[in-house]
Amino acid sequence: YLGFTDNMLRAFNSDGQLAWESAVASTIVDEPSISADGTVYVIDQEGPLPEQLDSNGASNISTRHFGSHLYALDHRGIIQWQRTESRSNGRSGYSSSAVIHAYGTLYLTTKRGTLLALDAEGAIRWEFAPYEVDGDPTKPLISGDGQIYVGLNDFYALDPEGNLSWSQNDVYW
Repeated sequence: YLGFTDNMLRAFNSDGQLAWESAVASTIVDEPSISADGTVYVIDQEGPLPEQLDSNGASNISTRHFGSHLYALDHRGIIQWQRTESRSNGRSGYSSSAVIHAYGTLYLTTKRGTLLALDAEGAIRWEFAPYEVDGDPTKPLISGDGQIYVGLNDFYALDPEGNLSWSQNDVYW
């Protein structure tokens, strides 16, 4: 699976032939994540939301809302759902591709400094936001025992239910 600057996600067969392609709202900015059931998760870059653009691609409203989208596509490239991370007149969007736990929970960070835990349908299970972050959070990591590690200015370890296990401040990466 490869994302391209023409707003397309493309899947290729093992012989290099195109299997399918699917359009998203903007340039794909990180590698796709694939779940055990073959669902492909991908994010596009921050930009004007598609519903705010006219047929020529220009903004059709005066108040700008920016956001990026998380898409879930099935094994045929059909978008099953999408989720927008946006905020009016500020920094927004997803800052990492999804990390998928063995039980199907997706973990990803936002540019507003939040670690999100989503179910396979894109609904929020929980979110962890210690404070507003100035900079991009790290991509979450999951250990063998299910702990989630993430850098949101400080470094945090959380259990699979979103409870803080420990944190370390003054960590630079």
